[in-house]
Amino acid sequence: LDFILVHLKKRATTDNLFDGPTFMPMEDLLQMSCETFQRKPVGPVGLKLLSVLHEVCKASNGDPGCAVAGDNEIGVLVQYMTSPNDVLRVNILQGLLVLKAALSVVIYESSDVSSLANKLSSAVWLSKFDVAQTVQNAGVLLWNEPDCNFKI
Repeated sequence: LDFILVHLKKRATTDNLFDGPTFMPMEDLLQMSCETFQRKPVGPVGLKLLSVLHEVCKASNGDPGCAVAGDNEIGVLVQYMTSPNDVLRVNILQGLLVLKAALSVVIYESSDVSSLANKLSSAVWLSKFDVAQTVQNAGVLLWNEPDCNFKI
């Protein structure tokens, strides 16, 4: 996990595009960190898994030198929004907040009723009423983010 974290923190430059996170398997890293954290969320490994989740989101937010999260990466996060683990849910919401530029693209390009945008909007809306207060707070913060413009 330390090796992955080091590479996620690198950013590409105009001289070396291969030095950044663009070619990392972001979807697989999100899937691995969410699935593993859901099964064993305690101890230093659990903390590193959450760090991987956050760093994948930071490395995929579209900033200079970063990759851009697509439907697959956002779909993994939406899938785990129904996790029984409230710590995972709040960290996913925080990660989605980092990805707000990518979320706005997903939301605006959506026209299908069963689309990822609708699943995302529904998951964020429901998080505002979560049983865990930390999840509620993160859900409200993301829902009210003006760049996202969620629709129900």
